[in-house]
Amino acid sequence: MEDDKLLAHVRTGQHNIVQYVSHDKGRNWQGPTEVTEPGQQPGGAFRLQSGNLLSTWGNRRAPFGAVAMLSHDNGETWDYDHRVSLAWDAHNPDCGYANGAQAGDGTIVVTYYDMGEKSSYRNLWDKSRVFVVRFTEEEFLAATGAPQAEP
Repeated sequence: MEDDKLLAHVRTGQHNIVQYVSHDKGRNWQGPTEVTEPGQQPGGAFRLQSGNLLSTWGNRRAPFGAVAMLSHDNGETWDYDHRVSLAWDAHNPDCGYANGAQAGDGTIVVTYYDMGEKSSYRNLWDKSRVFVVRFTEEEFLAATGAPQAEP
């Protein structure tokens, strides 16, 4: 990505993620452009060692959990049709904030939370859980089912 370009992923009142783009280090912004559908938020995006960007978010509609997709062109487009469910075992829509990073060895680590079953505000956090999902970009690409470019 060019040095002056910034991307911002923002959740909306429609409970989805939109993207804003700046080409001048954040002085001016263009957008919003929809990235996910309603019930798919909040999340974030980060650059992989390959140069691709990985966007992650909480799936707050069934199946509840965490989802990710790639951009092969610096965030100009996102491959929503080949998104991958990283987890689908959250108890209810109170889940998400899926965010991650790539370690030096190439392992991608994404964390997300699940509030569990709620019975009252008093014990809201009693059954909450935080999960860590680990995978490589090669494993992610295989899971997308998307045709891969020849090396």
